[in-house]
Amino acid sequence: MNISQATLKNADSGQSYRYESLEHWRGIAALAVVFRHGFYPMTVTDQVLHPVVRFFVFLSEYGGYGVIIFFVLSGYCISVKGVATLKKNETARHFAVDRVLRIFPTYWAACLFAILVAVMASPFSAGKLVASLPAGPLGLLGDVFLIHPYLNVPPVLGVSWTLVYEVGFYLMTAAGLSLAARCKRLDLVVVAGGILAVVGVVGMGSFRVFYLLNHWPDFYCGLAVFLFVHFRLERPVFAALSCVIPCALGILAVSLHGWEGAASFLVAVVFSLVLMALKSFDRNVCAVRFLGPVALCGTFSYTLYLIHQPLTTRIVNGGLRFFRPDTLWAFAPVGVAVVVALGASWIFYRQIELRVENWRRKWARQSACSRKQVN
Repeated sequence: MNISQATLKNADSGQSYRYESLEHWRGIAALAVVFRHGFYPMTVTDQVLHPVVRFFVFLSEYGGYGVIIFFVLSGYCISVKGVATLKKNETARHFAVDRVLRIFPTYWAACLFAILVAVMASPFSAGKLVASLPAGPLGLLGDVFLIHPYLNVPPVLGVSWTLVYEVGFYLMTAAGLSLAARCKRLDLVVVAGGILAVVGVVGMGSFRVFYLLNHWPDFYCGLAVFLFVHFRLERPVFAALSCVIPCALGILAVSLHGWEGAASFLVAVVFSLVLMALKSFDRNVCAVRFLGPVALCGTFSYTLYLIHQPLTTRIVNGGLRFFRPDTLWAFAPVGVAVVVALGASWIFYRQIELRVENWRRKWARQSACSRKQVN
């Protein structure tokens, strides 16, 4: 039995693909990025910082690694979605459309929200409003289709660069699913993805034309977690090999780029191994009560990730006019910014993202019914 047969056999037998604590990890990743952006205005100020504030500013710089956690989680979740697509005999086109509908409508709404915040804050801001608007027709094109890095134009939404990778990963996965459906060999697609991951590690940070390969190894570590989770009981050899994948890529990265140059990718390696190690304790993690708020943040982590920056940056910048950064009062605007970002994100999630998701799921059900009628 090859890996393709084993994977689809597990799918048909009803084996759970659910990693129940993923919402907790999404919440941690989103909060880490919010923590980073909450203190970011203090990293670019010329004013003297209080020693305690300076320490938290230093810690906040590691919050950016939350993005890497998102990439690994995305790799796992998209692997689950990909196998489900093959199991249901859905097309790669259907997979791609479903993923586009998941990303773009909420993202477009977040862009409009960021512009609205910029307009409302413009009377109190020293910066020019035009800097918060699309950079001309080319900038608008880049923002709408998430291609601004390829057009070399600044985005309206500062965090949208990660969505460029996400959309690219979805398209690459769709291409892999199309190939798997044609050749009936999912293992060949996994190997091809591994080769691209090696190429990404070798050229880490230097790709221009193949922009997506810069973070494809992070995404591939998520696929390794998927292989471990689904083969750890019935196919222990495959599970053991899946543990080797991130380790081998990490060793290659350090040997080529050194510890400092490979630091970002090593976060993906370590996190993927942590997910593998904690799978047996998944339900125990979910049962920890004080982690409940973190899991709640995970449910609206996409919205929180999208809209927090326009709010936190302006609130903290405005607050520093009244609270000197060389005192502990500098924490006040950061606290207010985080609370406002969480509240606004929850409302945005309920009013925008959740409605878009309900519509997307309805579309998926109708498409499934249409295919059954045709067949």
